[in-house]
Amino acid sequence: MLGYGLIGRALFGHKFHHFDSLGNTLQTEYLMCLGELPSYFGSDWRFTIFCLLFQVSLYFLIVNFLLAILTETFSNVKSQLEYSEVEQEFFTDLFSIFHMKALRRSQAWPPHEAVIKGLEGIYGFTYVDIDRLMLAVPGLDRKSCINLLRHYRSFVALQYTFTHVDHQGATTERKMAKLLEDSKHNRKAIVEIQKALNVGTWSIKSATL
Repeated sequence: MLGYGLIGRALFGHKFHHFDSLGNTLQTEYLMCLGELPSYFGSDWRFTIFCLLFQVSLYFLIVNFLLAILTETFSNVKSQLEYSEVEQEFFTDLFSIFHMKALRRSQAWPPHEAVIKGLEGIYGFTYVDIDRLMLAVPGLDRKSCINLLRHYRSFVALQYTFTHVDHQGATTERKMAKLLEDSKHNRKAIVEIQKALNVGTWSIKSATL
């Protein structure tokens, strides 16, 4: 814009009062950016070409600037969607939102914020069953928990798959037995670590004495 201003002042400063100074030239160019053209546009062929070149250059500059912003934003969103496990087709997502609102009213489910807060409280668990959901989200009865889990079970990304074959389709009792078994192993590992730390502390004290 400054380059066009210097050119316009050099060419038309002695002829048109809009270009007699650099300030007036920049002001005229600003008005041209808004779509306003000087009254003597078309009276001089050189001035007409100058205005047209300025408008075309400005148009392509703005278009390229906007396209760069849109392209970068679209690339970022697309890269995030590629790694999203819950992303669906647009109309499917739209239907899921309205369907979820209708289900929440008909089933008297608590708001999303309450469910998310409750699930964050049991973040360390690898899966959520009826009992855990009832403890995590106050106000949910057993029937509501069953319907809520049944709804979200339709989403493949939210389905939990047991790592062992014998636990495929495990009942609540078998799940609890598996958790108790894992907790026993964890407690044994903690005891062994504590013993090792005690032995190391005793060795350090003996060496100091």
